Amino acid sequence: MQKRNILIVGIADDVYGIAASTIIIKILRVLYFAKEPECYLLHTLFVQKSAIFIVVGLL
Repeated sequence: MQKRNILIVGIADDVYGIAASTIIIKILRVLYFAKEPECYLLHTLFVQKSAIFIVVGLL
């Protein structure tokens, strides 16, 4: 691989790592640290935002 390609792969790895950390933190926040999970799951905006975040993450 060329140096440029190695740099691009490293940056992409950093971005995916940050995204994965964000998802894990959001899940832990909902389950353990904030209000009861039912409070979040009853709000459609939260569910829609989470679904969009997961779909974009899977791309």
